[in-house]
Amino acid sequence: AFDFVVTGDTHSNRQLVYQTDIIKQMIQEWNLLKPALAMEVGDLVLGGSADNVPPQWDLFEKTIGECRVPYFSAPGNHDISDAPAERLWIERMGPTHYAFSYGNTRFIVLDTEEVDALDVISEAQFAWLKRELETTKATNILIFMHQPYFASYEDPGKMDEVWAGRWKRMAELFHGHPVRAVFAGHEHG
Repeated sequence: AFDFVVTGDTHSNRQLVYQTDIIKQMIQEWNLLKPALAMEVGDLVLGGSADNVPPQWDLFEKTIGECRVPYFSAPGNHDISDAPAERLWIERMGPTHYAFSYGNTRFIVLDTEEVDALDVISEAQFAWLKRELETTKATNILIFMHQPYFASYEDPGKMDEVWAGRWKRMAELFHGHPVRAVFAGHEHG
């Protein structure tokens, strides 16, 4: 057994370079509680114009540098909005989708912000996810992503349409594998 933290959408709501006090306080708490790791489901920076983004990443790196707990993140729509932003993510954070194991659990981080695959996971990432699920020996699998592909935050009346178009294929892929939970952010509710 182990503890871990899940958070998301910690970016500033100000256009100026500013990291919220909330994430700073959370990091202090994580350092005291010492969970095995911390997972963020995206939106680390506010984003915006190309000139304004690098200083935001500098500040994020300074802020997260205080974290004494292993920290991992999925990209969010504020982090990756186009090909240059995706390149910046890769330079600053690493791969846009990846997996790792801790104890008896496989953590799978998906990229819902792929530049050429908006609103669905790309064929290449889907094939990678399928391989991950089929080859892991983990007792538990946890999925992390930014946009909740399983929900319609724009129009709850379109749930069936959203499920069929964005989630059904993934949900079917999870059958027969020990996927215990899917974590997503994006909705600030």
